[in-house]
Amino acid sequence: MQITKNFALLCENTSLDKDNKITLFNVFDVIKVRFALPGVYAKLYIVVNFELKGLQPDRKELVTKLKIKRPDGNYSDVGLSINVSVDPSKEVQTVGAIFGVHNLQLSEEGVYCAEIFVEDNVEAEVKFEVTANS
Repeated sequence: MQITKNFALLCENTSLDKDNKITLFNVFDVIKVRFALPGVYAKLYIVVNFELKGLQPDRKELVTKLKIKRPDGNYSDVGLSINVSVDPSKEVQTVGAIFGVHNLQLSEEGVYCAEIFVEDNVEAEVKFEVTANS
């Protein structure tokens, strides 16, 4: 199976319409917190989209996972998993996942990295910076 990342973004909110078209609200890559660190960021979304080629004929879904790495190199407590439905009859297809992250613990200022795994391999990253307003 060949996986190609189309996009991976961090945003404030998302919505899907009846035709599975996604709308992204307030895409960003810097979080300016107005509270002392460590602290909690209430809600954000990581949205990812991939092109898949050459699925195994018996494959009906893929396991996607989100992990967030802190600036110190350790992972946060966030560990979300989404099973994505796929169509093994299609040679090429586009699939996506929306990870809703609630109450993200921000331990320090610096660059965080949201890593998106597909079947245990990192296939996309979204880096974002956290700064505290003094």
